[in-house]
Amino acid sequence: ETFEILFTYKAFDLGSVVCKVSPLIREKIKNQGSSIKIGYRSCPVKDRVHIPQCAKCLKTGHKTSSCKETFSICAFCTEKHASHSCPTKQDSSTHKCHNCTNSQRQIDFSHCAFDASCTLIKEAKKRVIQSTNWGTSPPPCL
Repeated sequence: ETFEILFTYKAFDLGSVVCKVSPLIREKIKNQGSSIKIGYRSCPVKDRVHIPQCAKCLKTGHKTSSCKETFSICAFCTEKHASHSCPTKQDSSTHKCHNCTNSQRQIDFSHCAFDASCTLIKEAKKRVIQSTNWGTSPPPCL
C-alpha cells in the first residue's frame, strides 16, 4: 500500500499536506468520514488532481524544468514575455489563453492560461480522473 507525502505548504494560519495514497487507503479514509486524526486534531481530507502545467510554454503535461521551448509565452496576453512581467496581467478583460487560442476549436479563450475554468485544463483533469484507480468510489470531476 502507498502513503507518500508529496509536499506541504502553509496558507494563512493553516498548513496542508499533499499525499499520494493507494486506492485501499483512500477508501479507508473516505469510510471514516473523510478526515484523519493528527495528534488531537481532526484534519479534513479531500481528493486533489494535479495537472502539471509549464510556466514557460503553458502546455499541460510537463513542468517548466523539462520544457524544451526557447522562449516564454505570457499566460495573460499570449505575447513572448514572462507572465510575471506582463503589463496587462491585472486587467482580466484583456486575458487570452494561449492554449485555447491555438486549439483550433471554437471555445472561449478569454481567460489566462492557468485559469481553473479553462476548457482544456478541465478536459486534462477529466482524463486523469478517468485513468486513475480510485478504488470503489471515484470522485466527481473536480
